[in-house]
Amino acid sequence: MTVDAASDEVVYSFETPGALLSKQGQRLARNHPNVQAVFAQRRVQPTLRYGPQDGKTTGL
Repeated sequence: MTVDAASDEVVYSFETPGALLSKQGQRLARNHPNVQAVFAQRRVQPTLRYGPQDGKTTGL
C-alpha cells in the first residue's frame, strides 16, 4: 500500500470530513468528485519534519 492510498483510507474511513458526505449525510463513493478533491488536497500537504531543518544531527 502506498502512502497516498493509506492517507486516502484514513480520511475516508476514519476522519470523514463533511465534503465526503451527501446532503442526506451518507458517505459519497470514493470516485465522487468531492471525495477525489479531498484526497488530492490531502496529498499536497507538506510532510511533517522532525528535528533540525538543516539536516544536521543534534549530537544526542
